[in-house]
Amino acid sequence: MSEFVASPQQPAWPGALPPQPPRAPEGLLKAVVALLGLVALTDLFAVFADLRVANTVGGDENFSVVAAEDLDAVDSLYGVAALIQVVAYLACAVVFIIWFFRMRKYVGALAQDAFERGAGWAIGSWFVPIGALWMPFRIAHQMWNAATRTLGSEPARYPSAWPVRLWWSLFVLSGLAGRFASGYDIDAPLGDIRSAALRTAVSDGLDIVAAAAAVYFVIRLMALHRRPTPEFGHPTPVQPGYPAL
Repeated sequence: MSEFVASPQQPAWPGALPPQPPRAPEGLLKAVVALLGLVALTDLFAVFADLRVANTVGGDENFSVVAAEDLDAVDSLYGVAALIQVVAYLACAVVFIIWFFRMRKYVGALAQDAFERGAGWAIGSWFVPIGALWMPFRIAHQMWNAATRTLGSEPARYPSAWPVRLWWSLFVLSGLAGRFASGYDIDAPLGDIRSAALRTAVSDGLDIVAAAAAVYFVIRLMALHRRPTPEFGHPTPVQPGYPAL
């Protein structure tokens, strides 16, 4: 009895369509870049408000008394700046994490064995106590490294991952600086208010630099994965020189 052998060109199921490659989250990338720019602008306004507070309570001659209406005015400006910062930051955080998840799924479909954990960790890692200080960075680094699969086995040809490290270092540093700044009490001594306002100005300045680093990171990561990739479903095996984290 002859054994039936299906033709290689024959699909496994009649009418079945070949798998489609995943789509890169280009639209989300534009939204992330726009919102990061908005965050930087609100931080810039916050720096202005911080310095207004510091200058008002310090005075040109370091007077120890400030008119109540002047203090109320700069405190109101400070409050408005803090509010729009929070709104912009929350909106950016939501969209960024969605993009991060979509990007992880996109890269994972092209390089299934490039990650230690499932795609869901691209969201969950941001909410793990203590682990949030390094887990999202590790996922980002793995996404960056996955782009090197088509570059051969020479480590010298690999694109440096410094944008990932710079973005994450500034992100963590600005977060720690924000906790250290922690605002001020309007009933506190004027010297304490001025010191707190200056600390907050430094923290907001770091946020601006961190936002710029994040913009560069997301654009460079997407650009790396726009490079020609292997046929969907058939990833190139990891080369001996595949960079380790």
